[in-house]
Amino acid sequence: MSLSPYYGGRTLDRVAVTVSRLEARGVGACVSLLPERRIRPRGVAREKEDILAILPGLKARGLSADLTVKLSQLGQRFTPELCREALGEIAAEARECGAFVWVDMERARDVDRTIADFLAARREHPNVGLCLQTYLRRTEGDLEALLRDGHPVRLVKGYYRESLGDQLPTWAETTENMKRLLAPLMAKSSRPALGTHDEGVLAEARRLLARRPCPAFEFQFFLGAKPHLPEALARDGLRARVYIPYGRLFRYFLHTFPQMDVSRNLQRVLRRPVIR
Repeated sequence: MSLSPYYGGRTLDRVAVTVSRLEARGVGACVSLLPERRIRPRGVAREKEDILAILPGLKARGLSADLTVKLSQLGQRFTPELCREALGEIAAEARECGAFVWVDMERARDVDRTIADFLAARREHPNVGLCLQTYLRRTEGDLEALLRDGHPVRLVKGYYRESLGDQLPTWAETTENMKRLLAPLMAKSSRPALGTHDEGVLAEARRLLARRPCPAFEFQFFLGAKPHLPEALARDGLRARVYIPYGRLFRYFLHTFPQMDVSRNLQRVLRRPVIR
């Protein structure tokens, strides 16, 4: 099954082609093995080994990238001790390869445990950062707490289906929340990043950077979506990186699609201002 140009492919060879193409344009890569929810130790071990193979495989081809992982694929809810152990092994491998590991945020019910697992990893692995989603009401407080110690944080809007008590009711409010959190992110995070294709948010980020340069700030994008954006930023001397998903698509859809807010995402694509 091919979803090119949004899908990195089933094999690392295909991913390497994309990483090489991005490098030639001055754009970095962040590779993610498409997640499958793991509930047993054997499955967690298999997922971990597949992730651990990514960076050495790219290095053998003369390429480099960062990683993104979801803790559900490491058994967070069912084998929490193995999850933390696996994340530590992945971070250690990444550090050996000179790479960084981003921990994706998932459902609202998982935020507290994900922050706790992230902080546990950070005590031993400085090359780990955390994603926060601006459609959640609690994110401003979470960001404030994480920035007290300057932790690496990536802001995204988010796409999971949640109760109205957990999420902001409209896409416009989600966008404004993202814009509002950019300034403290840039000022206090040791490795701030922004994941969006919203050109209004990107313009606001560039305005803030013009006023107060932040060399560590990184713009991140999804493979195939508005590919001109990361290339333009790279030409302007700014850090840009593209997220490359690869692996088994069918099982990924079984894991992820039931959790997505389909209405929210369709209306976003259609540019409707009200989510519900």
